[in-house]
Amino acid sequence: MKQIIEYLGLIIFVIAIILLAFGLLQGGINNTILLVSGILLVVGLVVQVVVGKKYM
Repeated sequence: MKQIIEYLGLIIFVIAIILLAFGLLQGGINNTILLVSGILLVVGLVVQVVVGKKYM
């Protein structure tokens, strides 16, 4: 469980990238996909920094 928490930020990053790729492959990216992916990227970055400081 601890190892999953250590990589939680990166997992959120990958989910955001997959969401962007899925939207692109569906024929176009609309504002909703961009907004959700942007929020996930920021949250993933914050989680990675916070968890990194906590476990290092």
